[in-house]
Amino acid sequence: IRFILRSKESLDRIKKQLPLFLERCENVDLFSVNIQPKHAAILEGDEEIILTKQNYFKNTVGDIQLNLAVKSFSQVSSQIAAKLYLYVAQVLKSNNIQTLFDLYCGVGGFSFFAEKVVTKCVGVEISKEAIQAATETKRERQSNHLEFFSADAGEFLSKESILPDAVVVNPPRNGLNQKAIELLLQNPFKLLIYSSCNPETLKRDHLELEKEYQLISLKPFDLFMMTEHFEVVAVYQRKAFFAASK
Repeated sequence: IRFILRSKESLDRIKKQLPLFLERCENVDLFSVNIQPKHAAILEGDEEIILTKQNYFKNTVGDIQLNLAVKSFSQVSSQIAAKLYLYVAQVLKSNNIQTLFDLYCGVGGFSFFAEKVVTKCVGVEISKEAIQAATETKRERQSNHLEFFSADAGEFLSKESILPDAVVVNPPRNGLNQKAIELLLQNPFKLLIYSSCNPETLKRDHLELEKEYQLISLKPFDLFMMTEHFEVVAVYQRKAFFAASK
């Protein structure tokens, strides 16, 4: 349960009534107050006040329990998200991918589904809250061959000298920024998997990526049921590897 308030004026009253609320609503794991003082169409403010002992709540996706922080991004349909993550894991397995970068990883959905098929995976996400949640899931699952870092995807790629076999990117609706695209083109990843919720920006980025990558497949996932929106997974193979395999 989350209250988004203009100020802290009612915070003491909420704290006073919270024990009774939690007693009557036993299934509530996390209760917080977010302060958003601006009179604007903004979803949340910078200040988050957690009023329960737990900092995370569980989101079951397939057979994996992911930790979510209050500000964490998560897919709206856990059932379809499980199919999405499992599909990507199967693509990695069928291409014998051993090492992986999971960029824009959120709370680590792709990483935790891939952990059975790769020997090492590094998840990168700019949100510190999401990375803290992913790290907690890693601790609970004892997923020692997974690592998570809070960083901009482009900045992370620019500093890495040891590169994996493949990279998964799951950017926001505005797609990849130019720096990330340039680094994906420069670095010789065998496989690039692009999960997109916006076909327009995927098409735009595809026109850049096809300079070095061959599009192998496109697969849609109806994550946003009863709307015109959908998720699509584009699988690319580096042209040098693609030509060698023909």
